[in-house]
Amino acid sequence: MENPISVGISDSISGPTLDPEALYQQGMAHYQRREWEAALACFTRLREMQPDRQGIEALLDELSWFLQLEAVEGQGGAPLGEGRGEGREATAPGTEKRSRHRWLLWLLLPLAVVLLLLGFYFRPGNGFHLLGGQRLQAQVEELRNRGEARLAVGDYEGAIEAFQELVTLLPDDQGAQVGLARAHRLRDLAARYAQAKAAIEQEAWEEAHAHLQAILAVDAAYADAQKLLAFVQRQQRLLALYDEGVHRYDLADWRGALEKFEQVRALDPTYRSEAILEYLFICYLNDGQSLLATAGDSLDAVRTAAQRFGSALSIRSKNEQANRERQLVTLYLEGLTACQRQDWSQALTWLEAIYRLRPDYAGGHLAVLLCDVYSRLGDRQRDGLNYQAALAYYRAALALENVDCRAAQAGEEAVWLALATPTPTPTMTSTPSPTPLPTATPRPQATATPPVATATRSPVPAPILRAPPDGAGFFGRTTQIVLQWDSVGSLAEDEYYVVVIFFWHGQDTWRDEHWMRETSLPVPDYLPDVATGDEYQWNVTVMRQTGRRADGMPEGPPVSPTSATARFTWTVTRAAPAESPQPPTPVPPTDTPVPPTDTPVPPTPTPPR
Repeated sequence: MENPISVGISDSISGPTLDPEALYQQGMAHYQRREWEAALACFTRLREMQPDRQGIEALLDELSWFLQLEAVEGQGGAPLGEGRGEGREATAPGTEKRSRHRWLLWLLLPLAVVLLLLGFYFRPGNGFHLLGGQRLQAQVEELRNRGEARLAVGDYEGAIEAFQELVTLLPDDQGAQVGLARAHRLRDLAARYAQAKAAIEQEAWEEAHAHLQAILAVDAAYADAQKLLAFVQRQQRLLALYDEGVHRYDLADWRGALEKFEQVRALDPTYRSEAILEYLFICYLNDGQSLLATAGDSLDAVRTAAQRFGSALSIRSKNEQANRERQLVTLYLEGLTACQRQDWSQALTWLEAIYRLRPDYAGGHLAVLLCDVYSRLGDRQRDGLNYQAALAYYRAALALENVDCRAAQAGEEAVWLALATPTPTPTMTSTPSPTPLPTATPRPQATATPPVATATRSPVPAPILRAPPDGAGFFGRTTQIVLQWDSVGSLAEDEYYVVVIFFWHGQDTWRDEHWMRETSLPVPDYLPDVATGDEYQWNVTVMRQTGRRADGMPEGPPVSPTSATARFTWTVTRAAPAESPQPPTPVPPTDTPVPPTDTPVPPTPTPPR
């Protein structure tokens, strides 16, 4: 028959799965109340859950012996005196014999239990004898297991509590002391690690660095502290470079700021990327302008400035100021290169286009270059006895702002001196008069006429543009656009109005040039098929034809300054262009962008800190 007590106990622990520690405590409670079967059921279940748990087998063996002793005691029969008569004589002989056996059993059982317990108590265990009985051994093992388990899950306070209690029970146990010290150390390291992580979240790099160094000084392999320290050191380096870049930016040290910000981007392109790009954009623009202001005739410095403006455009491709600076520096580089190869006519084309937009360009060096170009062209015309053309060049040089153009002044004086040299003319000879009659009145003799200087042509002013208005817009392919300007007076036989229309063709600037004597020009209808985009610019210069270029177009010096540059738009629906569209008039491509209009440059933005 099944033991009803065992069944009830089994039912009490077969419900929801118990925590091993709770099951252990429940078994110990039964053990202390000498409820052997209940304790046996708890510890048997515990062994199923944790087969390797230390001390569990000893507890089960002990409980089995207690149950066996209890069973032997229960086989002693009826209580002493059961079935006796009124007196001693009435006692049966068999009953008296059984009574003696029972008393003998009661004497031997305690001795057997003592011997059994002594065998367990003094059996070699964990390097020491469990003094105080099996209960002490179980408590020690339970504390040791609890401390290790708490360490494994990171419950350092729980581990310290368990090992501290173990040290209190066994003050001389080295394992308990080592466990307690390890629990304290791991708790301190975990606290430092948490502080380091919090500092990293707040970008408090100095604080995080100190915590991580303290951790690695104790445990060089702790978690990912070494990796975190490398990350923090990198952030400290980035922050130092960034702060130095901002400091140099505030001092207007554009090149120094660029160096620091570019180092930041090289280390980590994502670090404060928006602010870094804003700083870089402004530094590229300002450093490019600074380079131009001090470049003088250095082509390398001008090329570096062009690279700076290109870098600014790589950050903000549609920025108007950056586009304008890139266009102007391209024109300036072309003009400077032409000057160095003494191609003064070509140099004049590029440099004048810049001067009309920004007279003080390149720190005023543009005006110095123009002065030299005008003077050299004037000297060339003077040497060829083309005095009017020479005067036009000299006067253009003298009209430059903030330039002391002594060469042009000397050239002009030389021209006036040549023009003022009188040409001798024959004097009138007196005609002999007949002998006067008495009544005749004497006729006065003619006097010699003084020499008269040869008349000179008045300087030719710059043409004034009349139509269409600057910025006008036109729509449709059939729209007729007529460019008109005021007459500058009578033109010599070799003088012409030269109209130049600028427009984009791909990434290059093309120019459509017309030499004419009229004061109006219908815009050619082929331009929309050649131009990329809808924007056009135009100006007019009076020029004297002295020959023809290699492409067949007329060439010669200017007689007047160039007019202002006007702009118009012409929007049409374009068909697919031919492979090589050729307008009737040759249009040589240039590498120079269209000179931008005189749109005010907005103030340079200051990036957020």
